[in-house]
Amino acid sequence: MREATGTLNTFRIAIVFTLLFAVFITLAISYNKVIKLKNESLSIIELHEGMTENTLNILNRYLKNNGYSATSTCNSDEYGVYNLDNTTSWEQGGNRRYFYCFKPGEVTDSTGTAKVFYNLKLFYNFEIPLFGGVNLMVFNISGETRRITEYDSLNYIK
Repeated sequence: MREATGTLNTFRIAIVFTLLFAVFITLAISYNKVIKLKNESLSIIELHEGMTENTLNILNRYLKNNGYSATSTCNSDEYGVYNLDNTTSWEQGGNRRYFYCFKPGEVTDSTGTAKVFYNLKLFYNFEIPLFGGVNLMVFNISGETRRITEYDSLNYIK
């Protein structure tokens, strides 16, 4: 009887470590996907030289087509996008849940020219589907564009 109990306990330990390893691998792969989405989103902003309505439209379609659905809250000094289906669904951060947040910044270079850059924040919700999709943790994944354009147009979100 002692051998049967010892074998059962060893089997349970092996199952627990296998499940922990599977959770770790799933977490790493999903986190990597969101980092790729963030990097591509920053490239889209840089390619279109700032956040305009057109840039928001392209960015929203890109995120929606890649299955991005994580949401969280934005700080009060950031703009948040709460609907990926249209370009007018962004606002100053509030109590709503947003798909991503962005914050424009301005710097002046050595020639006195004002340049703009954007901080972008996407979210990664770690959830376990077996327990009804309960979010265990929310990670903020943020990045910053290079200094991309001058503030000479009213079309830019600032």
